[in-house]
Amino acid sequence: MVLIVKKRAGGDSFGNRWEEDGAAVDVPPEQAAALLVIPDGGFSEQAEPEAPAGDVPEPPTLDVEVEAHLMHAQWLSEHEPPAVQPAPIAPQPAVVTGPDTPSAPAPQPAPKKQPVRGQRTKE
Repeated sequence: MVLIVKKRAGGDSFGNRWEEDGAAVDVPPEQAAALLVIPDGGFSEQAEPEAPAGDVPEPPTLDVEVEAHLMHAQWLSEHEPPAVQPAPIAPQPAVVTGPDTPSAPAPQPAPKKQPVRGQRTKE
């Protein structure tokens, strides 16, 4: 339906009635198109009413699946235990080396191999 305004009260050939000057009436789109092309017919299309200042438009409705996901996320944030934080790593003492510090012990030579039974040794 289209809101059609008529300058003067009256009716049209489709049976629509405007009870007072400047009134707006809902008219089917086909009839509205025919009335708007009449030269000097006094018909005009009414613009969509604007929202009064200060009114907050309603947010668009969410898809049911998206809304369920958001509700689940909110529930988890309220009921799930907080994540466990790992314990901080304790600092290790620094190893100091220098001319006054004894160095690591010198490597020892490997022990001599023992001959395997039945094997001759060189002498």
